[in-house]
Amino acid sequence: MEKKSIIDSRAVFITWSVLLTITFLASIFIVNPTLNPERSVFSWPQLQLQFAYTPENGMKVLESWGPGSMDRYFSVIWIDLVFAISYGPAFGLYIRKMGGSVAASLLPLVEMATNLVETSLEIYWVANHSLNNLLYAPFLTHSIIATIKWALVPIYSVHMGLLFYNWLRSRSMDVAFRRPSQARRPGEGA
Repeated sequence: MEKKSIIDSRAVFITWSVLLTITFLASIFIVNPTLNPERSVFSWPQLQLQFAYTPENGMKVLESWGPGSMDRYFSVIWIDLVFAISYGPAFGLYIRKMGGSVAASLLPLVEMATNLVETSLEIYWVANHSLNNLLYAPFLTHSIIATIKWALVPIYSVHMGLLFYNWLRSRSMDVAFRRPSQARRPGEGA
């Protein structure tokens, strides 16, 4: 019997897909309204903080979230960390499963690592900044890493989309060019 790769495991695929779905929905419907209760669940308030670039702008973002913003931030930031840990491996697995190269499947993991570093710096800044100690270096570094992170997302997303398109196309071509004798009959397996 041939040993299957973990990439071919249906259980691993389903587990990562479920975790990704749950954490993505939690980001939208728990994190977003918790951080900025006055805005839509689709407002992505954390992006405002990621792209603020200066501590002064970061403080304005926190103030715009209303009273208690730092406490609310700390109550939900763990969801963002779990989301990052879920999407990196999931997207890497999807790319690999659809025929992408090892290098291409590592890109979501690199992006995940940048997200974890960026979020760690953000947590540090939110916890330790003050009017007397704005912590310019951590905040600016956090915003630069966020920019790099978001620049990587379209690269692997487009690649994953193209792989998915090719996968769908190959499946439809396989079905279109089957001989009638090869066609599945009702009740037969795959």
